[in-house]
Amino acid sequence: MKKTSFAILLLSLVFSNPLMTRLASEDERTPPLAVDGRIEIDEIRITRARVSGAAPNADLTKMKVSIWIDMHDAKSENYLVRFAKLDPIFDDTGKLLLSKQRLEDALPLRQETRTANIKVSDDRYGPVLTFVLEAPARGAAHIKSFKGRIEIFPTTAERISIANLPSLIGKPIKHNLLADLSVVPQIESNKEIDRTKVTLEITGRKDRLIAWAVRHDGEVLNRNGYSKSDPRKPVKVLGHGYDLFEPTQKTSLLLAVSKPGRKQVIDFEFSDLELP
Repeated sequence: MKKTSFAILLLSLVFSNPLMTRLASEDERTPPLAVDGRIEIDEIRITRARVSGAAPNADLTKMKVSIWIDMHDAKSENYLVRFAKLDPIFDDTGKLLLSKQRLEDALPLRQETRTANIKVSDDRYGPVLTFVLEAPARGAAHIKSFKGRIEIFPTTAERISIANLPSLIGKPIKHNLLADLSVVPQIESNKEIDRTKVTLEITGRKDRLIAWAVRHDGEVLNRNGYSKSDPRKPVKVLGHGYDLFEPTQKTSLLLAVSKPGRKQVIDFEFSDLELP
């Protein structure tokens, strides 16, 4: 069975290696597309494609809008963000860009999502969020209105070690850092294929779980498989596959969890955003 002793490294990967982009100085880059206080429109990108042999559900025509949230007064390598309010979005021909399907696809953003996509300039620091809208009408020149409210928390990473994994099976883990989410472990062993699968069923504020691993006989196990459920589902299911092993009292579950700091609420409103 493959093992590793890099437990701390494994559980801190997300926080030690954020996706951080540092911009050139202001005189070396293009001006902002639009700014409303602490919110900057970072990018508007329209895709229109015709593809032979594409899958029936291929998303070939769409528009991506990215916003940059300035958090220079509360710097962190990760943030928890939620769209508390997002008004309907139309182009200047009257076409609805935030359709029912796009709104459903954006469900994680409306609940709470963790982001480590950080952008830095001389005077701004903060996360970039991207969501997908319908492509505007071909004759459209502007997004008529883009208005909403964001709730954002800077976070720190906390590590939890829970001993005796077999005793946790099928029961929510009790810990003060898990007050806003429920984590229920399951174990399934298959001797025919020499494989043990450990699964976590997560409800509540699901994105507060950053990473997790299994430690057996003092060593963190290397996983050889990974699976996850649709993030839009009410129960998030994450599975790790391992070489066959027999969990004992010396088997522990290791969790890295986001601990939120002070919540900030930011309202924004843009009108007549020019389309590319």
